[in-house]
Amino acid sequence: MTGHTVTLAVGLLLLAPFAAGWFSLLIPGSRWLHVTNLTSIGTLVGAEMVITRAVFAQGSVTAFDDIIYIDALSSVILFIIGTVGLACSVRSGCAERAGSTRKNSPARSSAPSSACRQWSPPERTGRSARWS
Repeated sequence: MTGHTVTLAVGLLLLAPFAAGWFSLLIPGSRWLHVTNLTSIGTLVGAEMVITRAVFAQGSVTAFDDIIYIDALSSVILFIIGTVGLACSVRSGCAERAGSTRKNSPARSSAPSSACRQWSPPERTGRSARWS
């Protein structure tokens, strides 16, 4: 990995949420908001993979004239943030799809797809336990 690749990945890591926020102010429909969100988080996850590869290869990396320093712990935190963000983005898109069925369209089923099933807590049976 060259220093320019890491600097580009860090730049994407910083600019993708900023750009997605500005686009979300301009986009009127919720479907396109979800596309923008998923594209943004996909860009973040891709940049995090490039940065993590560089950290594995070089130890620690710096970007923007040593202003940003990323080591192994920073890479783990970026991985956690990216994984949670991607899961939330995908899940919010599933919830939006499940709730946006059209009344006059017989081709669209009101049931969510298997990837987007809604979770519901198990039913309680019997009496609840009491502390004595």
